[in-house]
Amino acid sequence: EHKSLPRDVRLPLLICVATAVIGTVSYNLAITRAPISIVAAISFSSPVVATLVARTVFGEKLRPLQLVSMVTIVVVLSALSLGQ
Repeated sequence: EHKSLPRDVRLPLLICVATAVIGTVSYNLAITRAPISIVAAISFSSPVVATLVARTVFGEKLRPLQLVSMVTIVVVLSALSLGQ
């Protein structure tokens, strides 16, 4: 028996699929145009994005160590990209 998805699940699922496709395509394009060391480092910065989404969308409070970690990741990635 075939059951369709509930309507309230369709939009979040579409967003998840679309962002996964965009991320994969972007990563593949990036590794053909930039040094892999920079692309890999940027791709590992996803905790920064996840933390910002948790703060802005879900209103989570961030601990000082989380803020320091986010700043450290951004500073190191900036230094890495400027050094190339």
